[in-house]
Amino acid sequence: EFDADVMENDMVKGAIRTIGTDFVSLRTPGVGAYLVMLGAITSVRAEPDTAPSIGDRVVQVGATLGAVLAELVVDHPTITVHTLAGDHVEGELRASGLDVVSLRTGAATTYVPLEAVSHCSIP
Repeated sequence: EFDADVMENDMVKGAIRTIGTDFVSLRTPGVGAYLVMLGAITSVRAEPDTAPSIGDRVVQVGATLGAVLAELVVDHPTITVHTLAGDHVEGELRASGLDVVSLRTGAATTYVPLEAVSHCSIP
């Protein structure tokens, strides 16, 4: 497990599960998953007293964050999108494409450009 600082002065913790073309997925037991844009990571630290990872296999995929979110749309999960500007948008995932993700936030739909996303949290 490790801590990753992201651009908007937020920190996410977890074990790396997948590395995509523009993101890394982390799993934190009891918390959920994070999908973190590689360009938003400013530093990485191993957890104190963590043994070196030997033999663990990280899955590498050729998918982008937009493609992974598009696969999740069928379940309409509630996610939180964190932006590089420090905004947090929580809502039901409705659509994702090459350059934008849309969330149902109450009675409205909010659109977030993928280039503005630092990470997404999924319970």
